[in-house]
Amino acid sequence: MRKFLESVPATSRHYLLGGSEECGNRIRDIFTKRNPGLKFVGSFHGRCLHDGALEGEAELKVIDEINRLAPDYIWVGFGTPKQHAWLKRHKHLIQRGVILTVGFAFDVNAGMKPDAPAWMQRLGLTWVFRLCSEPRRLLTRYARYNSLFLWYVLTDSLKGRAWGR
Repeated sequence: MRKFLESVPATSRHYLLGGSEECGNRIRDIFTKRNPGLKFVGSFHGRCLHDGALEGEAELKVIDEINRLAPDYIWVGFGTPKQHAWLKRHKHLIQRGVILTVGFAFDVNAGMKPDAPAWMQRLGLTWVFRLCSEPRRLLTRYARYNSLFLWYVLTDSLKGRAWGR
């Protein structure tokens, strides 16, 4: 997210969906300083439920606003699995824009949470860093979804589908 927003053409239009209002304000401030002319055309910082629905009237208002503002990029930072549920539930309603689910990147790029050291990022170990920094919140999620991922890789491997033919 950081590299993209620093290098994307300044005329591009962005919509932030998720995170706190403070987080959204920081992202806008940081990246408009790094890439003047970058346009953040709207945002929603309310709550997303586990099924991907937004609370109350926001459900329809957000989609209407996104379609009216027509951003080039829609950044979704509800976190896994909520952001994927939101995407599955709403992507067919969005008329324009590339949707990017980035979760934790909102907090990191806003300076609200620390990022993994560069060497951990290079080795694909950001998840280990996050697990160590927020074990109570992430242990159950990682145990459930990482074990599911490994199960699917194993079953696909045994069926000869995991690595191509």
